[in-house]
Amino acid sequence: MTTKLAAPMAAHIARRPGELVALTVRIPIHTLAAADILEVPVLVHELDANTTEVLIDGSTVGYIHFDGHHFVALSGPTLEAGVPCGAGDLWDQALGRLYEAHRR
Repeated sequence: MTTKLAAPMAAHIARRPGELVALTVRIPIHTLAAADILEVPVLVHELDANTTEVLIDGSTVGYIHFDGHHFVALSGPTLEAGVPCGAGDLWDQALGRLYEAHRR
């Protein structure tokens, strides 16, 4: 079962550079038994039109970058050290991949 969620596009996240925006995002977590939906409070910081920094519990867990085709999740405390951990057609799907990588 695939759950598609509305994607908060970068234009809707933050309009002022440096502004942090608090969101509660519903993330599908796939387990062997079923898909559970978690509500995860995150802070997002738009770095540019294609890249968003994601913070959970006050710490940077990674970034979501739109490469022109997909939203790519990069796990790590800095963009330069970010390790690809998944991608999705929607921003929320990439956030789900990033969250799952953070939970490990």
